[in-house]
Amino acid sequence: GLLLDRFPPEQILDWNIDSLTISVDGFDEDTYHQHRPGGVYRRLKTNVRNLYEARSKRKIRYPRMNISNILFPDQMNRSNVDSFRTAWIRFSDTVNFTTLMPFERKTYEVVNPCSHTFFDINVRWNGLIPICAFHSMEFVGDANHSSIKKNFNEKEKRNLQECHRRWEFDKVEYCKTCIVCQDRERIASSHGNNLNKSKLLTAANFVYRKFNLGLRD
Repeated sequence: GLLLDRFPPEQILDWNIDSLTISVDGFDEDTYHQHRPGGVYRRLKTNVRNLYEARSKRKIRYPRMNISNILFPDQMNRSNVDSFRTAWIRFSDTVNFTTLMPFERKTYEVVNPCSHTFFDINVRWNGLIPICAFHSMEFVGDANHSSIKKNFNEKEKRNLQECHRRWEFDKVEYCKTCIVCQDRERIASSHGNNLNKSKLLTAANFVYRKFNLGLRD
């Protein structure tokens, strides 16, 4: 986000970008500077606002502007989440949160199927594709030698999806140490509190991924 002012907003809009995600790691100026040394919170906010206003002036929908925040253990509370969402949704399309994952993980009760299992795939810097973005010890393929579609449809990936679809979480050991869909309290303040300005955006994203549709005509 700090780099957005290197180019005029109108020029960025001409780049034909579908989606732009800006990381804002902090709930206010003080916590942002704590987690992003060298960053300037007010400059970041101004850059994002200028691009959003330029897009609104053109009356176009793209790029979709997404604000992403990481919830640190010492700042994870409802007040922080609500105030941040209210402040940033004014000049973005979505505001979402991810949770800082500790290296030492305790075992959680698995309570919900994980959406990442069905919709996401991650590629590591060397091309290896883990079975799950939050589990890096088991890989389903290599993007250097096969397509993303093929890797997404590997037997191991399908088996994981089937376990979540059937709520058979006891069959997947690494899901028991993942915080994303386990701990009810943290889900309530983070994973389940993503905010979409458009009520249709979530449904549109599902259709796009389900049928592999393009974003534009």
